[in-house]
Amino acid sequence: SQLLGYAILAGACITKLPQILVIRNAGTAEGLSLEMFEIETYTLLVSALYGFTQLLPFNTYGESLILAVQNAVILAMVYSYSRTPVMRRLAVTGAYVALVAGVMAGHINKQTMNNFAEANTVVVVLSRVPQIFKNVAAGSTGALSSLTTFINVVGCIVRIFTTQQAGGGAAMMRGYVVSLIINATLLIQIILYRKNTA
Repeated sequence: SQLLGYAILAGACITKLPQILVIRNAGTAEGLSLEMFEIETYTLLVSALYGFTQLLPFNTYGESLILAVQNAVILAMVYSYSRTPVMRRLAVTGAYVALVAGVMAGHINKQTMNNFAEANTVVVVLSRVPQIFKNVAAGSTGALSSLTTFINVVGCIVRIFTTQQAGGGAAMMRGYVVSLIINATLLIQIILYRKNTA
């Protein structure tokens, strides 16, 4: 279980790279849900900060931190290509910074982070549902990376196992199960809409 945890950490370093390359090579963020990446970045930060405040081993939550950083890169690209207003960019970035600073300064305690983690399952659903609906409406998955989505599905399966082994708690387990269902849905859409996707 610990070895798998460290393998996931290593894999997390490149998980979002295919999505970053798809956006860069396409020169567009067409078909991508801005809200999905904003909310997903938040959920990843909550997951990482939850593990940190619960004093869990880094290999049980470190990939969330690594993925949050990669997601921030994707978000910056989506903001740039979609010409998102500066005020929105500043508000979202400010919220992320406030969350991290609040935990690091001790203003957001262990119990509060536990509450955030409990709510994270709902937030995970809210992060991906806009993308699912956008894909259905367009009949295409746009610039959504099939490789990143596949890696997310496999990562969720492995994380369910490692969370069970490491005693990561019900909130973490629920989050990974829900993420598996939603990422599998996105992967099915990529397969179904592949003829309509550039």
